[in-house]
Order: sequence, then structure tokens, then C-alpha cells
Amino acid sequence: WGASGKVFPTAILISYKSEEPALVTWDEENEKDFSVEALTSFIAAGLEGTYDSYKKSEPIPENNDGPVTVLVGKNFDSIVNDATKDVLVEFYAPWCGHCKKLAPIWDQLGETFASIDSVVVAKIDATANTFSDDIEVKGFPTIFFFPAGEDSKPVLYEGARELADFTKFLKDNAASDFTLEEAPAHEDL
Repeated sequence: WGASGKVFPTAILISYKSEEPALVTWDEENEKDFSVEALTSFIAAGLEGTYDSYKKSEPIPENNDGPVTVLVGKNFDSIVNDATKDVLVEFYAPWCGHCKKLAPIWDQLGETFASIDSVVVAKIDATANTFSDDIEVKGFPTIFFFPAGEDSKPVLYEGARELADFTKFLKDNAASDFTLEEAPAHEDL
């Protein structure tokens, strides 16, 4: 539910202000004092919607310059909510066979779009990182498209999972026009 499972005691507030429960998790990295006063403040801020929940996160990669951007809990929002970028994200589990099968295709997709500044191909280990509550991952891999623009909403990708399919999807749905470089033709020797 968002806690690391490594710090005790901890708290998770479940609020039913709408049809779906909202979870607010004690910020175990920044809240050092687990006192009655601190817990009371946590509950009040959680009910008001002003508490910054703990985000389970792997460390932010020191070098994230590869063709596929690695997302973690701590950099997820800043990358997918960049209004100048169209972002296609694979939510994967390291143990998932379908994810392992998709990995070389996803890497090729990243390489295909590496020179297009307005498009980001990314991935996140959904088992080790917390991400936005409006992203519902029901299986692995799950792929979401985050269109560029202010107040845009994520779109679940439900197409085929080949390089040509992802490329066509990005061409059809990206906010900014782009031109892909043609791959050099291979001649038989």
C-alpha cells in the first residue's frame, strides 16, 4: 500500500471521500517523530489532501542517458508530467516472462526515438516503486501513454506489442510532429 515495510511503526490513512478509497502513507523518510502530535497532524493533513505521502522508490539513476529512460518513484511525476514531452511508459515486473520478451523491442523503440526530443520511451519496475494513483496496473507489462500538454490524462495502450505498432501509435498520438530518420538499408554481400 505504499509503505516500505522497513520502518516501524508506520501509518496508512484510508479515506473514503469518493467511490474509490484514497491512501495516504506516512512519510517515513522525512517524519522522524512518530508521536501522538505527529500522527494527529498526519491524519488532519491526509484528510485535507495536503499531506505528501511517502513514495516507495529505488534510487534515481545517476546516469539516465540511455535510449530508454528509467523511471523510479522519485522521478516519475517530473518526467511523465512534463508538458513538453509525449511519454510512453512500460510498467514491468523483473520476474515477468512477457516483460522479458518485450524488453528487446522496448529497447529498439527507445533507440528509434532517441533523436526525437519531444518523445520519451521509459520503463518503471512497478514492483519496487510507487507511482500516481490514477495509473491502474492490473498485469505485466502494462503500457501507458502520457500525452504532452497541460492537464493531459494518461491513456492505456492496448495495441499490439511490436516495434512497428508502437511507432505507429506514437506517430498517430504524439502532440508534436516529428520525422524519424530512415534506417540504412542493408545490402547483401
